[in-house]
Amino acid sequence: MQKPYTMKKATILFIFLLLASLGIQAQQYYLQGTISDSQNQERLADAQISIIETNTGTISNAKGEYRLKFSKKGSYTIRVQHINYEDATYGFEIPASTTLNIQLQPSSILLQETEIQDSICFEKSFQPSNTLSKKELQTLPHNDIGGALRNLPNVDGIRKGGQALDPVIRGFKFNQLNIQGNDGLKIEGGCPNRMDPTAAHFDLDDIERIEVIKGPFSLKYGPSLGGVVNLKTHQAMPMEDKTFTLNALKSWQTNWEGSKEHLDFALGNERIFFAASGNYKKYGDYKNGDQQKVDAAFEKYNMGASIGAQPIDGHILRFSADLSYGRNIDFPTLPMDERTDNTKLFSLDYEGKGFSNTFRETKLKIYSSDVEHIMDNKNRPFGDTVVAISSIDAKNRGGRIEQQIHAFNEDFILGIDAEYIEKDGQRTKTKIMDPSMPIKTEQLWGNAEIRNNGLFAGWEKAINQIMVKAMVRMDLNHAKSDPMVVKAMNGTTLYEDMNTTSDFTNFSFSLAASYHINKDFTLDVSFGRGVRNPDMVERFITLLPVGYDNYDYLGNPQLKPESNTEADITFHYDNPQIGHILIGAFYSYVQDYITGVILPPSQIMPQTKGVLGVKQFYNADHVYLTGFEAAYRTPEQMKPSLAFTLGHTMGINPNAFTWVKQEDGTYEEEIIKNDPLPEIPPLKIKFDIGYPLLKDRLKPIATIRLAAGQSQVSKAYEEQTSEGYIVADFTMSYEYNAHFKVYAGVQNIFDKNYYEHLNRKLIDKSGPLWEPGRIFFMNLIFTI
Repeated sequence: MQKPYTMKKATILFIFLLLASLGIQAQQYYLQGTISDSQNQERLADAQISIIETNTGTISNAKGEYRLKFSKKGSYTIRVQHINYEDATYGFEIPASTTLNIQLQPSSILLQETEIQDSICFEKSFQPSNTLSKKELQTLPHNDIGGALRNLPNVDGIRKGGQALDPVIRGFKFNQLNIQGNDGLKIEGGCPNRMDPTAAHFDLDDIERIEVIKGPFSLKYGPSLGGVVNLKTHQAMPMEDKTFTLNALKSWQTNWEGSKEHLDFALGNERIFFAASGNYKKYGDYKNGDQQKVDAAFEKYNMGASIGAQPIDGHILRFSADLSYGRNIDFPTLPMDERTDNTKLFSLDYEGKGFSNTFRETKLKIYSSDVEHIMDNKNRPFGDTVVAISSIDAKNRGGRIEQQIHAFNEDFILGIDAEYIEKDGQRTKTKIMDPSMPIKTEQLWGNAEIRNNGLFAGWEKAINQIMVKAMVRMDLNHAKSDPMVVKAMNGTTLYEDMNTTSDFTNFSFSLAASYHINKDFTLDVSFGRGVRNPDMVERFITLLPVGYDNYDYLGNPQLKPESNTEADITFHYDNPQIGHILIGAFYSYVQDYITGVILPPSQIMPQTKGVLGVKQFYNADHVYLTGFEAAYRTPEQMKPSLAFTLGHTMGINPNAFTWVKQEDGTYEEEIIKNDPLPEIPPLKIKFDIGYPLLKDRLKPIATIRLAAGQSQVSKAYEEQTSEGYIVADFTMSYEYNAHFKVYAGVQNIFDKNYYEHLNRKLIDKSGPLWEPGRIFFMNLIFTI
């Protein structure tokens, strides 16, 4: 083990790397400008701009901006390309630096934004990725982010109650995914059972855009093993044409007998700007397809605001705050329900550009998240004998700085980031049938903390028809807690681990290329290795049932980091007469995979009533995951229109093992060869059929969702198989005018009784957590 790598040392190294590139300012000329849509003037990111004479180029950034460097005067030609637009070629003279703003014509295959909901699967990126826009989210009946993400191919969610679904991407879950808000704000949830994963602390109706990058390829926002989910919320921005905007939403749902309200507004000008939003939602229990009640009630509300200033063109400073509250949230699959959740999020952001020809753009973020979480077992069958109340305080502090640099006629990114997590809390047990018994207090985390300092660097370049990106990352991780001690009611020590400190240095990298073979074919290839460190639960949990299976889990402070080496390949085919076809496949080789193994009762006994035993986290030597995704979309002019997606993942642990009780009462180790990984969703297929009417103002869409039965289940985890299903939905959008829109429909039209494979089992062992039966919904949206 190495000594912790301090933030000070990382900062010094970063500054040194920046200063090393200062000596490259020779006589240079520049062509710069913006790339935008010719019809709606929307700025276009990831457009490829190539200088034909020099075989060099660049890509437009998130704001549609580009900049090209020339070492001498002369006549040049540039080619501009974008996946959804016609190619454009421009000739010009370089007598001096100049500006050229370019507008691209949409290609004939570009689909209208909401005609088919699965248009999201064709968002173009170097790495395998998907996006969900605000408009697409407004057409869905979901009440939380995890449920909305289920609409993406090879993305699923673990349901434990009525909301707060935990995303699963290609079989990766929990902290194997890097889920964050607004390009770097991270949250540590309070509940060991993940009642409050990161996505649960953001309101769905505050989201402007969800970006999902699959695989270990996006490294600039922290360690990434299985993917990144970036939740972009409503923020204050400079306002050029308007001084005030307002959006209001009112939504109703049957079955849940619930409703929600949302309001956001923004005001300001180019120099000073302000935005605020508020949400309130309250839902009751729902009924499944057999009309049986499922405990799923919850109440949540939040308010947020941000204020910004642009004192100089190109330099924006913004402060944001968000306060959210959860009350009486039912989780029928967990030992406890959430009684209260108070979350405070703060961030300070700076974005500046135009410092010099070398230092193009600087981004800085400093953030703080604080989660106060209380849960109890008062609504459980055993709550009338022993009442348990857990109170947890989880804090996450951190920040990042990113510098875009143009040096040696190349484009680079350099940056550092830091994250500090601390967690403390306790559980009190009161035996109410015997008041003479003392109240037992258990430390759940014991002043646990994790520090991670990271340094990353990236490079990108256009070489004729090929765009290339590369990135490397180094992380220095330190973790510790108070000694892990478990005691019985009489004070006897049941378990003790005094060695709770660990230090790791991790290296990650990614390389991606996009090759435009011809006008119709594009090939994307990505290869990378991502490393992530064990989280709080895996390191420090002390005998709580936090997994899929019915066992108490014990942390392991000396776990090693997981590493995922993955290759991904995707073919895109675009043709005005045939449509858009996407076919992709991936292979992941995960070393030191973190999973659980049964401990013999002679070593330790469980402390939770009704569980089967104790499992401890350990590092399996290696596992692998493989899968594919495919999609098809008809050409824009075709009516009716059709979209189709499917996704499938398979995971295998070549050498799982468990302990098996023998006839004489002793336990022997059993090796399970090629055991499927637990909680892997089955093959899923989705069809959307639409027929726009009334000059595209009315857009009805019929949807069929199919899931295969999951028979590939983990023997080591005692996982159960699940049945397949077919469910039909119908949605309709009507845009009355620019200010008023209606989205309505029915989900699960035929009131099918079904459940997703990843849904947890009910705590009373009566079966799985069934999905809601038929739901009618309506969303009314008003905009000025």
